[in-house]
Amino acid sequence: MRNTVQEEKHNAMMICRFLEDFAHHLQAPAVKVPRRSPRNHKCLFQGPLRIPWSPHAEAELLVSTTVASEFLRNCHSVLHGSTVSSEITSLPPRASVSVVPRTLAHRWPLVSEVLFAACELGVFDLLSEAPEPLGSAAVAVRLGTSSHGTQLLLDTCVSLKLLQVETSRGKALYQNTELSSTYLVRASPKYQGNMLLYLARTTYLCWGHLAQAVRDGKNQYQEAFGVPSNELFTAIYRSEGERVQFMRGLQDVWSVSGRAVLEAFDLSPFRLICDVGGCSGALAKECTALYPGCRVTVFDTPDVVRAAKEHFSFLEDDRIRFWEGDFFEDPLPEAELYVLARVLHDWSDARCARLLARIRRACKPGGAVLVIESLLDADGRGPLTTQLYSLNMLVQTEGQERTPAQYLALLGPAGFPDVQYRRTGGLYDVILGRTGLPAGCS
Repeated sequence: MRNTVQEEKHNAMMICRFLEDFAHHLQAPAVKVPRRSPRNHKCLFQGPLRIPWSPHAEAELLVSTTVASEFLRNCHSVLHGSTVSSEITSLPPRASVSVVPRTLAHRWPLVSEVLFAACELGVFDLLSEAPEPLGSAAVAVRLGTSSHGTQLLLDTCVSLKLLQVETSRGKALYQNTELSSTYLVRASPKYQGNMLLYLARTTYLCWGHLAQAVRDGKNQYQEAFGVPSNELFTAIYRSEGERVQFMRGLQDVWSVSGRAVLEAFDLSPFRLICDVGGCSGALAKECTALYPGCRVTVFDTPDVVRAAKEHFSFLEDDRIRFWEGDFFEDPLPEAELYVLARVLHDWSDARCARLLARIRRACKPGGAVLVIESLLDADGRGPLTTQLYSLNMLVQTEGQERTPAQYLALLGPAGFPDVQYRRTGGLYDVILGRTGLPAGCS
């Protein structure tokens, strides 16, 4: 069920307060987000950070160029994720926001590591399960960590507004903030910790070789992990643990972004859907919840399908089935709509064209393909977050993020000439390419 306006306002206020404090502690300059319309907007803050709220708010905030900004953007997308309606026929360009902390050069890796370490150690889970706020000594004992290191970590999390502290009889007692309870506690339905741990253990290490990636023009799995990347996903899924971690991370992503991308267009006419490269089935679950009349086939490699069935049993649903195969080589299930979510950005133009052509051949008459990616601006020089994602594709994959025109150039020749795109205001945007043929034609 769609969030109520009150719940949306509550999410917006919670996130904006955190972002305001976070930007302040990074000593960011004042940020002003232009209002799209003088009506139906309420500014939550009148201080240095101003975030307008509306039922279809599209303001975006790029706090920094840290890897941790992925987490912040995931959180911020909740503000948009429940408000982008399929009834919107067009969306204006995103608000232009530039936030570059003056002390970024020496702070950004440190801030990221604090967040990663607190998640890995289970700080937020422990405090969530405790019946009352805990002192640092109690936290250290229960986590099996040093008292000195624990004290330093907890106090830094307080400064980053990830924890709050109160003093009782001269003793500091710690507890989660509302935001960390929502996004950093494993029991929360909006938990983002799996993606953070993937960023910490994989993405962050690959970024340590960014300069070499620019020199070579290829990903850095060999340099970061000693793993050859001739077969891309053999490198990405270099162990069973890494495969499951990545799948859980995508589950986190779709828990906050899934509804927004699936609502961007009305998909109710499509009854038979194939989620190509659908991983654990998390997006398929969001799809069947939003469109109860549809059936979704999740198509992925045998190892991924096996892991999905073994580790994600909560996805048992007779409207969702799994189909094993290689989408570049094996026959694709017949469907009316094919979903490519965070897939095309992994691959070169040539490989994307090949996949889209295969989908067109398998597609039922009058069918379509739904591409879910973070879109670059027309000139490719923004938004900053998407540019960073594109660099991430350089260090981790064979692909890149693209502009709407670049996706049109891929979709049209593949047999999807009727193309529309919509910016959701969140992490990911949506492109719908139709075959343009009436029912009964092939």
